[in-house]
Amino acid sequence: MPRYMITRTLPPLTPEQLEGVRVTSTKVCNQLGITWVRSHLTADGRHSFCEYDAPNEEAVWEHSRLSGVPVDVITLLGGELGPSSL
Repeated sequence: MPRYMITRTLPPLTPEQLEGVRVTSTKVCNQLGITWVRSHLTADGRHSFCEYDAPNEEAVWEHSRLSGVPVDVITLLGGELGPSSL
């Protein structure tokens, strides 16, 4: 299944609000057949970078619409490179 990197600009969120986003996002992922791989938040909490395995880009946009989580950019990923892949 294709893997996507989703770049988001977030409003200020409390830890409780972030937990609500996590719960809602997970439910919507399950409904759409998307696997949420991981997310990284910037130190200031203003941006996130999320990896999803999804059937297509349209499913990622639908996730955003249903979950209310904003999307700036969706990028289809290719290979993976890291210390263990050398």
